Amino acid sequence: MKKGIFIFFLLSLIPTAHAIVGLGVAPSKVNYTVEGGDIITDHYLFYNPGTDPIHITIAPEGQITPFTSVTPATLEIQPEPNPEKLPPTNGKIITVRYHTPPSTHPQKYTGMIAATGKAGTITLGEDKG
Repeated sequence: MKKGIFIFFLLSLIPTAHAIVGLGVAPSKVNYTVEGGDIITDHYLFYNPGTDPIHITIAPEGQITPFTSVTPATLEIQPEPNPEKLPPTNGKIITVRYHTPPSTHPQKYTGMIAATGKAGTITLGEDKG
């Protein structure tokens, strides 16, 4: 019996994290059909349904990287006061500009806009959209 109480006591001394982290983006997926050489400008809303501010870096990945720019590329997003309520009140909008290469025949490019970040010492995974 003493072993059980001792083990429980040791486990209860382990510090626990109370922060909830998250990152939302809208729209979460897009698909374009464009002519070679076209420029497309789009906007994405990033928001934080967690409990702590998060610092994120946003960058294109994949075949779209050479002709895609993101502004701003870094953000600090405060948590939403009511994460279940839409639209988000503390969300930040980024602008993504796609300047497709000139081409005389159909091309298919795939990629994603990746967001990575940190909240305190907790590293977030990628939320791609």
